[in-house]
Amino acid sequence: MQTVILALSCLGVAFFSSVETALHGVTKLRIGVAIEKAMTNAKELKLWEESPGRVMATIHLFRLVCCVAAGMSALRLVGDTLPDGVIVGLLAVVLLFGGHLLARAAAKRAALEWALATIRIVKVFSWSAALVVWPLLIVTGKLFGALNEGASMDSVFWTPEEVEKLAEDARAETLDEAGEDLYRSIIEFSDTVVGEIMVPRTEMVVLPAASGLQEVRLTAARSGHSRIPVHDDTIDDLLGLLYVKDLSAEQDISGEFDLRNKVRPTFYVPEVMKISELLREFQRRKTHMAIVVDEYGGTSGLVTLEDIIEEIVGEIQDEYDVEEKQYRVIGEGKIIADGRVRLWDLEEPLGVEFPEDGGYETLAGFITARAGYLPAPGAAVPWNGLLFTVKEANEKRIETVEIDAIRSDNSPSRPTL
Repeated sequence: MQTVILALSCLGVAFFSSVETALHGVTKLRIGVAIEKAMTNAKELKLWEESPGRVMATIHLFRLVCCVAAGMSALRLVGDTLPDGVIVGLLAVVLLFGGHLLARAAAKRAALEWALATIRIVKVFSWSAALVVWPLLIVTGKLFGALNEGASMDSVFWTPEEVEKLAEDARAETLDEAGEDLYRSIIEFSDTVVGEIMVPRTEMVVLPAASGLQEVRLTAARSGHSRIPVHDDTIDDLLGLLYVKDLSAEQDISGEFDLRNKVRPTFYVPEVMKISELLREFQRRKTHMAIVVDEYGGTSGLVTLEDIIEEIVGEIQDEYDVEEKQYRVIGEGKIIADGRVRLWDLEEPLGVEFPEDGGYETLAGFITARAGYLPAPGAAVPWNGLLFTVKEANEKRIETVEIDAIRSDNSPSRPTL
């Protein structure tokens, strides 16, 4: 009997060690993909995604029980023939190599598959030990929060802030600048929303439904876009998307061309949708573009698969793209910038950090917020040792801005470049 208990206990240690390794190897993205593919038990992994502290506490508890049971069984089985210290030492070696190292190595090779195969078992153990696990989580959570400035037990795993610190520490060690930038992009990816990366409605290329074939082809050629939204009366009344390739064999015979017949359905997403969720939606729908709407149902802009990818790897250009420099250095050390330039793109050349809580993303939005109104050409807005002078603007937006550093004696100086 003791032999059976010893064997089962060792297998239990190996099982819980392998499950722990498998779950740590399953990311939220992999869980999402598994759910979309309707893989067996994929939805059960939500338990791990939502309550990692509870799952790990259950695994650690039962692994400890198995270790204790293995030790007691070994002592009862051969305690009369070997010293207790030798028995404990031999058992530790067996559990270390067989129940820990080998089990973890095997689980790493097929983390998702093993997690899917065992998550229901873990769920049963979790509920069966709830009366023990929950009090432990409450007590350890209070202690952990007191020692870590209110952090939750779930944050005992890698957090975005800790990985950010890792990227900073690695600057002088293993990661080059490009690697660190990629690291940061991946960290920020899960928190970025559609409204931050979309093409705003004022910059959208659209076609009225009444457009003729020649007008459509001319617009497509000038924009270089392969998909163009089509609207009825206004841009808030979109009918769908025109795929330019659908016009390849089209001929306008006797003015019979009707753009409405060429429109394909599109789908709409809110500004606050996470781009990680939108990426999965693009994969599910097998499409590359979505229309972004505001809280009132109006068109805010559009977002493409390329916009999402560029958030990770940076700007992507093909042979048809014309590179636009959104800011440049001019005479006397001044900078001329497009009003649409993202604020964070100017932080490094200007040597400043712009506020993040103003509700704006572009240089034009920042200047308008600082001024409290839409400045006309010639208006100057000082901030943090910099002078922002509006050079070109219309009744709707700021188009061009001149930025100059200001010395304490109010004489201009060259920005840090």
